[in-house]
Amino acid sequence: MKKFVSSILVFTLMLAFSTSAFAAKGVGDTIESAINLDPSASYTLFIQDSTDKDWYKWTNNTGKIKRFEAWLNGNDGDNRNFRFGFIIKYSNGITSKFHYANHYPGPTQILGNLYIPEGATVYLSVERVVDTVAQYTISLHAYDN
Repeated sequence: MKKFVSSILVFTLMLAFSTSAFAAKGVGDTIESAINLDPSASYTLFIQDSTDKDWYKWTNNTGKIKRFEAWLNGNDGDNRNFRFGFIIKYSNGITSKFHYANHYPGPTQILGNLYIPEGATVYLSVERVVDTVAQYTISLHAYDN
């Protein structure tokens, strides 16, 4: 009995302290259901296929303009099969056009030097251009001017 209880306890602790990274349709798949991000953090997730799109958002509630940067790294060097883009919704109701990151030689796609005014929200989109499951890491940072 003690062995059984110990096994259950170990299994429960493993689940409680492990980071979940999975492809899940329906979670962050639209701009309306975008996942809130914390600047200075990195997130490693999976995208399912070319029909899946992951949306993230960060709202500037700092009281001043912030310079925002985001990086997308396809794990296992699979950077070319992702599309990484953004749109900004300003506090006055105006929305920018959607822009994609340029593909640079190397493992990273970068959205850099985005100036986000107080009250605006930047939405990031990660897409897959091939029909395979893939893991990626998204990292972001908001700087003072």
